[in-house]
Amino acid sequence: IADAVQAVTPRDTALYALSVGFGHDPADVSQLRFVDPQPGMPAVPSMGFALGYPGFWLGDPRTTVDAAKVLHLDQRIDFCQPVIARKTRPRRCGNT
Repeated sequence: IADAVQAVTPRDTALYALSVGFGHDPADVSQLRFVDPQPGMPAVPSMGFALGYPGFWLGDPRTTVDAAKVLHLDQRIDFCQPVIARKTRPRRCGNT
């Protein structure tokens, strides 16, 4: 699987946070930093799963995987640095 390259802007980050429920309670000040699109704002950690997703790559015949027999059991993500909204591309942290 090729490394993915994707820009992460403050607007994209805020929209993702709103879509997963951040900002639901406008009186909760701790959530506002995730939904106010400002340079350098933090991203919701689960946004890492959505970044660079190329689509259902197992369905590509070159993988030789029978997609009908795929069972999703688990997923994880390790962050080597905080995900910050800026116009840079995410980098791969290691070999996993």
